[in-house]
Amino acid sequence: MRLRLPTTAPVDLVRECLPRLSLVDVVVLADAVLRLPGVEPESARASWSSSGAGPGRARDLVRLVDAGAESAMESRLRVLLVLAGLPQPVAQFEVVACGHRRRLDLAYPDLKIAIEYDGDHHYVTEAQKHADIEREMSLRTEGWEVIRVVSHGIYRDPAGTVKAVAAALERRGRSVRLSDGWRPHFRQLA
Repeated sequence: MRLRLPTTAPVDLVRECLPRLSLVDVVVLADAVLRLPGVEPESARASWSSSGAGPGRARDLVRLVDAGAESAMESRLRVLLVLAGLPQPVAQFEVVACGHRRRLDLAYPDLKIAIEYDGDHHYVTEAQKHADIEREMSLRTEGWEVIRVVSHGIYRDPAGTVKAVAAALERRGRSVRLSDGWRPHFRQLA
């Protein structure tokens, strides 16, 4: 005998979790759902907008979700920056640097600012370390400013991450007005 377990469609799962998860966690989930085959981003956003989680919460989710995010930590980093009042960065921006096609985790392309989230795998092998150094050098050669963020910059020192990105924006001529909107969602531990 086969047991049949009830399942929930991915888009509906986000609607169900919207009132239960933190805003950041539900954005991470929604970003992942938008990457699934067969999920139409605009229809998913419309579904989430009409959820019963309250108009402000649903509006925040729809404003923050991005189908371009490729990892939970990239999503968390992007949400931190936006809640801090910084402009929405472009996820997975493609650029050619020194003849090589590169994809940047997050970018402000008009200002040539790249924000890269480095997970643990970036520090495991010498080959990966070398590739990252080479990649960063090629971007800098083309005039990009590269900001590297690790988990510490999200979980322990989000204020430091916000300040680093804001400073880069200001160095490139973009005036920034920071908000404390990130503070209820990210704890400062450092």
